[in-house]
Amino acid sequence: MISQKRLKKEILSFLLMLVFGASFYFGIQALQNYNGKRAFASTGLTPLTLAEAKTKAAKEGKPVLADLSAFWCGYCVKLDRTVFSQARVKALIDTHYVYARIDSESDEAAGFMQRYNATGYPTLVIIQPDGRLIKKLDITFEPEAFISQL
Repeated sequence: MISQKRLKKEILSFLLMLVFGASFYFGIQALQNYNGKRAFASTGLTPLTLAEAKTKAAKEGKPVLADLSAFWCGYCVKLDRTVFSQARVKALIDTHYVYARIDSESDEAAGFMQRYNATGYPTLVIIQPDGRLIKKLDITFEPEAFISQL
């Protein structure tokens, strides 16, 4: 039989481990979100919702480049840092497309994933302003390879 003193010690140890684990988990999550937001900010792209981008694209006669992304996603951050932050890529997007950033936690994400068969992050598609799919892009971290798909 376990003594009262030992039981209290075990419970305290368990609670301390639980608090430490939760702090570590939420700290890492906050750091990933911070880094993701910084990486996206470095692109200079304007993060329109899909609905806003479709409306603007219809007015401007351009297709939408839709980016399903998450700030905590390592590949999304890498795409922002290595491709979208390049001046030539941004200029091409700004000239020929209306950019939409669909955040993984937004109200649009689930519908976007279902409609365009997106199974992970990032997912990039070019669509008509009415939502019809033109092309699903391959994920590449090479700016020139990305440009060649547009």
